[in-house]
Amino acid sequence: MSKALPVLAKYIYAQDLDTLEDATWALSYLSDGARDHIQAVIKSGVCRRLVDLLGHNSTSVQIPALRCIGNIATGGNRQTQVVIASGALPFLIPIFRSHEEDLREGACWTLSNILAGTPTQIQAVMDAELWPELVRTLATAEPSTRCKACCAVSNATFAASADQVKYMVEKQDTLVPLCSMLKMLDNQVVKATLEAIENILKAGELEMNQRGLGANPYAVIVEEVGGMHPIHNLQRHDNTEIQKIAYRIMETYFADEDKDGIEEMENFSVNLGVVDAVFFSDSFVWAVANELFACKRVQIDASTWSGARLSW
Repeated sequence: MSKALPVLAKYIYAQDLDTLEDATWALSYLSDGARDHIQAVIKSGVCRRLVDLLGHNSTSVQIPALRCIGNIATGGNRQTQVVIASGALPFLIPIFRSHEEDLREGACWTLSNILAGTPTQIQAVMDAELWPELVRTLATAEPSTRCKACCAVSNATFAASADQVKYMVEKQDTLVPLCSMLKMLDNQVVKATLEAIENILKAGELEMNQRGLGANPYAVIVEEVGGMHPIHNLQRHDNTEIQKIAYRIMETYFADEDKDGIEEMENFSVNLGVVDAVFFSDSFVWAVANELFACKRVQIDASTWSGARLSW
């Protein structure tokens, strides 16, 4: 590796497209792994050139350059900071707006690794005006890309300051597309979504207490955008972790609404003379939803979603 890096550092300036592609892919492979490998790539001095290649006119160069930048961001916070200091963030905006889904997915994955860092690094993403791009992608992209955007949002909520969460919710309407991810069938995606919502609701409690409000303002938004009922239903999910998080959210932030909703549905069932209608209805709707979303099921390569950096 020590012998290859100086050669590759030279070849990523090649004018020949094939040579440039091969050198960039080679760097992406070398940076995919242990932090000492990442550090060796950083020390070779290629980061600024890799950032420049994010703006290359060939996607066959952009993709390995983006992969390498994202790999570097999977390291520690200091290694992630190198990506930011090299000026990568502004280059991600046109990538988010690209028609190439592979590039957009890679941009989400790269941001998810950066947003798993410190509040200062989260703020750098926001200052670069990338959060609106992330939210737009979360709402409109293909399912696999939306899942990576969801991971990025979830990662950010673990370390974000109260003001940063306020920006996400009140300025960027992040809860609207985020709550829609509760309909995904991939358990890791649903778990990441629930964790993000729970983190946001925790910040909402602080906002409520500081401003002397009568209710958690973010819980109100979750209910308004239709997020509460899917969370209620997820208490009966077959995944234990999802059950626990959904139950915790309902008990902590929607206890009164959950009780009122159940009583209203039970009364409706009794009036119809169908004792178990509420349970039949929920299971039936869930079964139909499974069929409708089966074609959209995607797999995310992640061992944990609690603010974790991921491999592409």
